Amino acid sequence: MNTDILNLFSQIVQAHHVNCLQVEPDFSNLYKADMELRYKLYSDYDYSGLEYLVQQDCHVGEIIKLTDDFSLILYIIRIGRASLSPVSRDVVILAGPVLETPPTITQIQRTMARKKLPDNLLRELQAFYNNVPVPADLKAFEATIITIADNLFGVSHTFRPIPGEGGLSLESAPDSLHLNESPTIAMSSIEER
Repeated sequence: MNTDILNLFSQIVQAHHVNCLQVEPDFSNLYKADMELRYKLYSDYDYSGLEYLVQQDCHVGEIIKLTDDFSLILYIIRIGRASLSPVSRDVVILAGPVLETPPTITQIQRTMARKKLPDNLLRELQAFYNNVPVPADLKAFEATIITIADNLFGVSHTFRPIPGEGGLSLESAPDSLHLNESPTIAMSSIEER
């Protein structure tokens, strides 16, 4: 595998203090896409919605900008095997999550109400959001991603935003998910960063 260009892409993204994840072929590490938020929050969360999006809607030459219902922004990039010879399969990279702006307590409380999360998780979620990168200039960060993708992978890329704020939910109805007994969202995200 031509890991040099993948490593270089990851290093440039990480230089902006943003996570960069190469998705395993079996999607076994997809739980890291949101800094393990849903994995830590729910005992029965299934990332199949994101897996389906990656498999069906993510194409070479597009960078999907996904804003989820926690206001997290994730960039999904499929790199064609032609760009990575001698690789025999496409590779998917996830950059993020990032936030456009740090959420206020009121915004976090609205998200919690919409997600039917108990009030005692407010501090945990605040601490989690405090660890999610907020690029100083989101447009400049996106321009950097598209420029390095174009140059490293030899394909012209375009952004395709997938709306958030209720436009797409990566999980089933809040009633169908079961909260973990005592989720440690913040500690895991601090360790991850």
